[in-house]
Amino acid sequence: MILSLNSSIKKIIANIDLKKRYLFFLIGYFLPHLIAQEPHIMLLDTVYANDSYLFRFKEARYFCRPYGVWTIDKVIRNNHITSVCKKALDEFVLHNPKLHYYAWYTMHREEGYRVEFRNNECIIYLGSKETFSEALLKAGIAIEQSRLRDEEFRYRFYQAVQAAKMSKRGIWSDTKLQRCMSEFFKN
Repeated sequence: MILSLNSSIKKIIANIDLKKRYLFFLIGYFLPHLIAQEPHIMLLDTVYANDSYLFRFKEARYFCRPYGVWTIDKVIRNNHITSVCKKALDEFVLHNPKLHYYAWYTMHREEGYRVEFRNNECIIYLGSKETFSEALLKAGIAIEQSRLRDEEFRYRFYQAVQAAKMSKRGIWSDTKLQRCMSEFFKN
C-alpha cells in the first residue's frame, strides 16, 4: 500500500512538473508576441543616432529603429551608396548639425514614450498621434521605405514627405540630395 501510494505521488508530481514546464513554455513563447503587439509606455534610455535608440520597459531594455523609414544616417552607412552621394550626404550632415542630432533635440532621456513594435522596428509616438518616423520625414532627414506595405502608415508617411517637400526641408532643399536618395532606392 505504501509503495503504491508513493508511486502515485511521484506520478502526480511528475504531471505537475510537466504542466509547469508546459506553462513556462507557453509564457516564454507568447509573452514576447504579446509585448510586441501592444503599445507600452517605455522610458527612453539612450539616443545613439537619428535611427537608433534604447528604451527601458520594467527591467528589460529594447533597442529600436524607427518604423518604415530610412534615415540619412542609415543611408550613409549602407554599402550601396555611390561615393558622390556619400560625399553630398556627409556635407549635408556637417552643415546641418541640428538635423544630424534631431533625435537628441526631439526626444528626451528618462521620458516616457508610447512604443509599439512592428516588423522588428519601433513605432514611437511623440504626442497623441504623430510618430517619430513622421517627424523624421517632415524634417527631411528620412525617406519612406520603398517596400512598406502598411497602408495606414504609407498614407501618413506620404503626407509627411509632401510637407517636407513643400517647405524644402532637409534633403528636399537640395536637388543633388534628392537625386542621390532616389538613385539609392532604385538600387
